[in-house]
Amino acid sequence: MNAGLDDHGRLLSGTVVRSRAGRDRGHIYIVINDSGGERVIVSDGAKRGLMHTKKKNRKHLRVVGCALPASAFDDAMKNTPCMRERDTMIRKLLKPFRQTEIDEL
Repeated sequence: MNAGLDDHGRLLSGTVVRSRAGRDRGHIYIVINDSGGERVIVSDGAKRGLMHTKKKNRKHLRVVGCALPASAFDDAMKNTPCMRERDTMIRKLLKPFRQTEIDEL
């Protein structure tokens, strides 16, 4: 089983991905939901917060790592009552991945 994927090939929530195509190419997101279709719902906690999530084609995403295990990410989202706090949590989870992206350039 690949990191960030379940037994059916779906991306797990909490998986960090990088956009490979589109005008947001190279942007880092966290997977919010993958229902198994072509599209995956992602968020970055800033421009694309939970109120304005983005649907990305699965083949335009590359797995970078895992911010939290899927169950821990889902629990953290349920236990945080406010959308703004959830967006802040997502930004904090993505910060180390953005830093490594800057270091690679």
